[in-house]
Amino acid sequence: MTRLVRLERSLKKYVMWDGQWQRVESVETILKNHHPESFGHKLVRCRNGEKREIWAFTKVVRLKKYGRKRLVIVHEKSDLSDSPRFFVTDALHWDASRVFATWTYRWSVEIFHEFSKQLVGFESAQLRNEEAVKRH
Repeated sequence: MTRLVRLERSLKKYVMWDGQWQRVESVETILKNHHPESFGHKLVRCRNGEKREIWAFTKVVRLKKYGRKRLVIVHEKSDLSDSPRFFVTDALHWDASRVFATWTYRWSVEIFHEFSKQLVGFESAQLRNEEAVKRH
């Protein structure tokens, strides 16, 4: 199963960068200030067919405690002046567009899970065997 996580700025995640452990935010600052061209322009088709422009950097990096993951840093302004979003996935072959597009589906998926747990009763179902399914 592929995992996609948005890193919160409050979490101190470290990546191996230029031979030393650095915070993800520090890497973004270095790239933005010294290599802004590393943020490629993408037009991403998101949920409901909406298209959004992003400027993204992506690279497979080593995260402390988690190993090799794909890091994606996304800005929604061409001058990179907005707050970046940081994503990490174990799908090493995904590109930045796919990571961002997948992330845009998060809210509808969360609503589905909340609905299924609260109203339908999936949370209380014990699906260990056929008898348990019939009993519920």
